[in-house]
Amino acid sequence: MGRIVRGLALASSSVLATSAFGADHVVGPGQSIQAAIAIAANGDRVLVQPGVYVQSIDLLGKDIDVLGVGGPAATILDASGSALVLVSMTSGEPATASVSGFTLRGGLTGIKIAGPTHAVIRNVIVEGQSKFGLSSAHAGDGVFATPTVQPFPRLIESIVRGNAGTGVVGALDVERCVVSGNAEAGLVNVNSCVESYVTGNVGTFGGGLVGGKSYSRCVIANNTAIAGAGGSFSGSQTVSISGCEFRGNVAIQRGGGVDLLGQYPHDDAGFPTATIRNCSFFGNSAGQTGGAVYLSVSKSFSGSPNGVTELHRSTFVGNTPNGVAGTCDVTKLRDSVFWAQSNPIVVKRATNPSLDTLLFADFTLSTLPLFGVGNLNADPLLVDPVLGDMHLTAASPCIGTGSPVLVPDVEGDSVEGGVDIGADEFVAHLSVPDVVMAGGPITLRTYGPIGAPVVLFASTSRLDTGIATIAGPLLLGFPLLPAFPLSLGPIGTNSRLEISAVVPPSVPAGTSLHFQAYVGGSASRLTLPVTVIIG
Repeated sequence: MGRIVRGLALASSSVLATSAFGADHVVGPGQSIQAAIAIAANGDRVLVQPGVYVQSIDLLGKDIDVLGVGGPAATILDASGSALVLVSMTSGEPATASVSGFTLRGGLTGIKIAGPTHAVIRNVIVEGQSKFGLSSAHAGDGVFATPTVQPFPRLIESIVRGNAGTGVVGALDVERCVVSGNAEAGLVNVNSCVESYVTGNVGTFGGGLVGGKSYSRCVIANNTAIAGAGGSFSGSQTVSISGCEFRGNVAIQRGGGVDLLGQYPHDDAGFPTATIRNCSFFGNSAGQTGGAVYLSVSKSFSGSPNGVTELHRSTFVGNTPNGVAGTCDVTKLRDSVFWAQSNPIVVKRATNPSLDTLLFADFTLSTLPLFGVGNLNADPLLVDPVLGDMHLTAASPCIGTGSPVLVPDVEGDSVEGGVDIGADEFVAHLSVPDVVMAGGPITLRTYGPIGAPVVLFASTSRLDTGIATIAGPLLLGFPLLPAFPLSLGPIGTNSRLEISAVVPPSVPAGTSLHFQAYVGGSASRLTLPVTVIIG
């Protein structure tokens, strides 16, 4: 649906306040960062000045902050082609310890986390890790974590790209990150992933995501795998995927968007449950079956029901060869759209594959009529389903005809005037590309009521400031640039207003641009802020 990752802000520079506690140890080019870490006490900071440092570091279990003062574009740890771990945190670093502001390049592993470590990694670029001809596990990984106790370590507002192994693997929490172009999957068995962009990764079983427990408000696009190109999940734990977009992923076998494999190994009372909420699936494909989602959710012994899959408030358009396929005894649909899909739901019972799944469908729009309460069989009148723009137009029959369950949509928009069927709630909102290149084009699209005037705001920094509007006090997410606000004109008959511009070539990679729009007229409101990272 063209949603970008909200809140992603990889800084091009760092502004450091005076340390309230502890001492600052300043390291310049030609000096040893590790030597400064060795003499630092808990509560100290190691401030690394801009430059290229051909060395690796270990935090030694200390409660310290190691910061690249100039940000990742200016402060580089370079393994210089050696089979080194660039950053090690394996001695129980606490949650108040951190590493931030570096590019980590050319090692065996960018970051290794192990043992009772809870540390935070923020605002880093991890790229170009190599296998060096080694067959050892996790060679070439960007981030490799095996923590033994909670809370899990956190990877925040970072880029992990172009590594010969996996981008990020292990039990840690990933927040507002870009994971792209990694050779052995993007994310593997992470504890959680929030507001991140996972694209162009290649894997065997899962190109974008493999395993894990919880994914929310992520974009998973253009990943490739034998099975589960967007994501592959297996095991007995409950899997939750919410507010995510799966688009353009390709599986050679099954599960273009998601491949869900859940099985309980013992005779217990629980049912393996896979839940997909507030997600959109567009243009995903599989060579065999399950263009959007492939299911194999069951117990490993006889009994009924034998696995439950829940698909809530999601939209499936243009996935091939079908939408949702596989085996699962109970499939529950609610507030969802299946359109432009041949054979939208092809799910058989795990206990008897000759029978269709026990299907419960309510408030769902489908190409083929469905039995249940509040179901529709009509054109959803999407803005542009051929090109993957699955926002609703003002005349859509999905508006206000959903169930009474008031949940935000795929873009985080709140419910107004009744739940809309599908992943998109028809309220005024702004959409921009996920990643934009300096010197390249940027297209901003504002959605809302036909004829509503639009005023655009933009900036390179964020500062929540209250402003008065006819709708009452609202928040503007940043100070205005001198050239803004910019009046764009009214929203067109397709419920969309589009404007294109060019990002100046001088904008540094890693810069964040923040956008917000005020949509006037009868539905006057300020849209949620959105953020673009310059690649």
